[in-house]
Amino acid sequence: REKFGAGRPKTGKYNIVFTSKQMSNILSTFITVFYAENAQKGLSLLKGRTGEKIAADGVFLYEDALMDESVLKIPFDDEGQPCGKKALIENGVAKTFLYNNEYASRAGRESTGNGFCSSHKGLPGVGLSSFYLAKGDVPLEKIIAKQEKALWVRDLMGLHMADAVSGDFSLGATGKLIEGGEMSKGVRGIMIAGNLFDLFRDIEAIGNDFTVFGDVGSPSFLIKSLKISGK
Repeated sequence: REKFGAGRPKTGKYNIVFTSKQMSNILSTFITVFYAENAQKGLSLLKGRTGEKIAADGVFLYEDALMDESVLKIPFDDEGQPCGKKALIENGVAKTFLYNNEYASRAGRESTGNGFCSSHKGLPGVGLSSFYLAKGDVPLEKIIAKQEKALWVRDLMGLHMADAVSGDFSLGATGKLIEGGEMSKGVRGIMIAGNLFDLFRDIEAIGNDFTVFGDVGSPSFLIKSLKISGK
C-alpha cells in the first residue's frame, strides 16, 4: 500500500529503520567477512581485529548450527568436527573467525566446526550454517514513535552488487517516511549508501521482534544518519 502516491524525499542523511527481513538480507551479503579463509587471503577488513570494538553496544552476532528456529540443524560439519553456537560479535566486540581444519591449522587454532563442501566433488572449505543477530528489548512501535523524521525501509535492491570485502553498499530502496513518530507517505526510487562496519557502529536501537528467514535471523534495527539520494 505504501507504493500508492509514493515519492522521493530530499537528498540528505536520515535515521533508518531496517526491518528484520532487510537486516537478514544485509547480514547474508556480508557474513563472509568472518571466514578465516578470507581473512588470511586479505579479503576481509576484519583481519587482525578480533578483540576490537566493531559494532555498537548490545550487538550480538551468533553462528549456531543447532538454532531452534532454523530449517536445517547440523550437528557435525563435513570434516567430522562438532558444530555449535559461537559468538562472532559479542556486545559489539569481534570475537572469532570461522575455521575449518585447514585454515585453523594455518592460524594455530582449532576448527570451529565450519568445514563444509559445496559439492561431493570438492574439498571442504570454510562455510557456515545458521546465523543470527540477537534481538534487543525495544518494541518496534516505540522505536518508530521516537523518530521525528526517519525512513522505514521495506525493500532493498542491489545487494548482490555490494562489496563484501570493503563493506561498501549503494542500494535501491522503498518504504515509508516516518514523520512526528508516525508512518507517513510512501517512498520509492531512492538510493541508500553506506558501509557495513559504519552501519554496525551506528546502531542506536535494537527491536525486540525477531524473525528467521530460512537459516538467517534478525530483529529490526534503528541506524542513525545514513545517506539517502532522493530528489
